[in-house]
Amino acid sequence: MIERRLDLALPGLRLLAAGVPAGSRLRLDLVLSRPPRRWLPDLLTAADRASLDGSHLALELVGADRLARGVRIEGDFGESRTAAGAGAGGGSDDAVVRSLAATLDGCPLAAGQVRAGGGATYGGGPLSLAALRTREGPAAAPAAGGTAVAIWVHDAAGEPRRRVEHDAETERRLRALGYIR
Repeated sequence: MIERRLDLALPGLRLLAAGVPAGSRLRLDLVLSRPPRRWLPDLLTAADRASLDGSHLALELVGADRLARGVRIEGDFGESRTAAGAGAGGGSDDAVVRSLAATLDGCPLAAGQVRAGGGATYGGGPLSLAALRTREGPAAAPAAGGTAVAIWVHDAAGEPRRRVEHDAETERRLRALGYIR
């Protein structure tokens, strides 16, 4: 609930995976066009690992549950250049993502298991900001219910600026859980 409410307000590129089988390891190697400011965990477990080296983010998820987990990456994704690269991929000069490789136990994920933006199948290569933007969030998991990877940026273009409304009940619950004081 918290993530869904905050997702629209939090900036950044999302990289999430779901359906990693128990005992398996999913490795995601993301190369960005420029080094990000930082990455933040999204439901990572103690067994999961993430590292950032310049523009390369390596993420290893250990299967244990069906929850989507991964990272939110903050940085300059060229939002001032939104008119360029409206296609599914994007050229090297307007790319936000240079490449994304996903392997499950050392084997590349099958076609259709990695989705970009609103659900386009990612076949490799660079991705522009236009290809990553979506209003709906990540695409659903593959029909077979297997491992799925999604990468996207929430598209807030044309939306009125949202005011954060105070919700006393949500605040009470967050205090009870220890998230806020």
